Amino acid sequence: MELIKKWMEGKRNFYVGAALYKQFGSDTSLLKLLSGKPTPHLQSMLEGALAALLEQPKIVLQDKQVTKPEAEEMPQSNDAVLEAMRKEWQPLYQRMNYLRHQLDKQEGNGPEATETRKDLAFEILSLEQECMRVWERRDYYQKHGSLPEVQQREVPVPTDPLELGRMVETLKRNIRRNKAQAQKHPDNPTYPALARQYQEQLEKITDQLKSNEGIKKQ
Repeated sequence: MELIKKWMEGKRNFYVGAALYKQFGSDTSLLKLLSGKPTPHLQSMLEGALAALLEQPKIVLQDKQVTKPEAEEMPQSNDAVLEAMRKEWQPLYQRMNYLRHQLDKQEGNGPEATETRKDLAFEILSLEQECMRVWERRDYYQKHGSLPEVQQREVPVPTDPLELGRMVETLKRNIRRNKAQAQKHPDNPTYPALARQYQEQLEKITDQLKSNEGIKKQ
């Protein structure tokens, strides 16, 4: 909840704080009040509500998909899928930090300055959610060995030699195509994940063919 922490430590602009509470808060009565004009009493209520959010255990905040520290760097990896995720995450993270810096630089409380703060706050929140989604996919991949959209599936090996030959060629084409797409789109982890899946299927068929040849020789 780095954004809320920064808000509490900064000038505590009402509209920015309201945008933060609408994203992370759940008190329906306060949410309705925040749609109105700011008053000293409402400002005090908002500050108390956001301060309470900071004190909540992390497990409560996970319902809002805040599962990783916003300042945590995604490490480099030799795994092609993980590295593609890092390249997907990095520009989002850099843009988010840039906008945070711009938000901190905003001066004044006029209508134009307030609207600028609101726009910056909403874009920061959107980027933060995108970063979290990349982290969640990364966690899923590390736990399951595949992406949610690229599920492992068993492919029956044909017994007919012609069908088997066609399958081998199809797998080789799929490997080449996805490796080429991975080079064109290095920030898309789906392509290296698919290339790996097809490679594993090809290796399985190759191993089975070698095994069958060994049985025949015996």
